[in-house]
Amino acid sequence: MAEARKALGGGEPILNEESEMTKKVRIENADTSDHKLVVQVWQKGAAMPDGLGGTNQAPDEMTAEYAINRPTDMVDAHVHGGQYLVVREV
Repeated sequence: MAEARKALGGGEPILNEESEMTKKVRIENADTSDHKLVVQVWQKGAAMPDGLGGTNQAPDEMTAEYAINRPTDMVDAHVHGGQYLVVREV
């Protein structure tokens, strides 16, 4: 797997404190228009007991937000298991 990742130009995985696999993602505004973007990092909510023997999903929580305001602006973000990115125009 590591050999395939290196062959495709990828690096070694980054590990966080919990030793979960982390991925560094780079997002660039490659457009020359005046539209601004926001990159958000979200953490999936944990399963919580509902008091009736089942579970409910806690709401997702935004943990970081980055503005991409000009052409060629770039954001470096790290995501790991249980996280996801949202890129939206503002």
